[in-house]
Amino acid sequence: MQRKIAVIVLSVAVVSCAYGQDLPEPIDLSDAEALAYPSPAPQILDGRQKTSWSSGAQDLSEVAANVFIKLAEPVTVSRVEVLIPIHPEPEKYPMRIVNMDIYAQAGDGWAKIGEIRDNTEQPSIMVEVTPAEVEMLRLRILPRSERITGFAMISDIKLFPPEEGVEPSVLEPVAIEESETEQRWVNQLVNPPSPGPRVEYDPQIGYLGYVRTWFETMAEHGTDRYGDVHGPMFCSILDLERRTHPRASTHPNMEIPTVHGQRTADRTDNGGNLQQDVMAIMAAHYVTEITGDERYREIARDYLQFFLDNCTDTPTGLWPWGEHTYWDFFEETFARTNHHLLCVPLEFWELAY
Repeated sequence: MQRKIAVIVLSVAVVSCAYGQDLPEPIDLSDAEALAYPSPAPQILDGRQKTSWSSGAQDLSEVAANVFIKLAEPVTVSRVEVLIPIHPEPEKYPMRIVNMDIYAQAGDGWAKIGEIRDNTEQPSIMVEVTPAEVEMLRLRILPRSERITGFAMISDIKLFPPEEGVEPSVLEPVAIEESETEQRWVNQLVNPPSPGPRVEYDPQIGYLGYVRTWFETMAEHGTDRYGDVHGPMFCSILDLERRTHPRASTHPNMEIPTVHGQRTADRTDNGGNLQQDVMAIMAAHYVTEITGDERYREIARDYLQFFLDNCTDTPTGLWPWGEHTYWDFFEETFARTNHHLLCVPLEFWELAY
């Protein structure tokens, strides 16, 4: 009978860079893949500290941030070095990573092999972990109540093999206290869903035909038909089966699932965002120029006129559009109070004028 070795999480050794002088050569990660929110993160495996990954909109006050290292083939790991950039305003952002758990994938679950607690070291954090054969490594940066921590950032990750003769431990999955949102994110990163059904391109319809159908469908079903004031602005989220906003269907208070590639604070949950529709408004004018059909130009004009007439009375005088803000169709007001205005073509400003 095979003897099972109990997995014991070793005490974390957070040490200075000088400790690296006694380490063997790091494991070659040139064929490894780094995954994180909101997208792949190859910059944390490129060996350059000038490039880094950031947890982005997650200020770590609510949801943990996760980084995964997917190896080309299993390797035995006994130490993990995490390099973090130092913020130019250390008094404002004193520490990029304070608490973190390190897991190795074990079957359908995760085995904890190390942790960081109350870290004060930077820019290098060296962690001794339970020697383990790893094919997928998970670094789970834990949430903190202090917003001063800011975004978590990692500039590089190095893995080190154990000393000669050290055998890897048998890994047993452990329970992880995580929210449904984090579970979805982790599942989407580790087990990406297969592409949904696609409509085969029909040359008889042509690209222009598909564009016209999109505008006609949005004008009929995808506009603001919610709250006290209805208007021709486009919904940013539409239930394709019911052709209505998900919140207006059978579950008015439902939480719309976050998908891979989206930051929560960037989402237009309950309305429309002119920033996201700028190119559609311009395209409508082009379709009219090509076809001579004024309906498409009118769709764009009505949208923009409604926005200017009804949605621009804000405390700052700034339009509620861009990144982090939008117009809420249900509450008839701006959502959130801060935003970044992204690039807008000069041609759009002429249309707005």
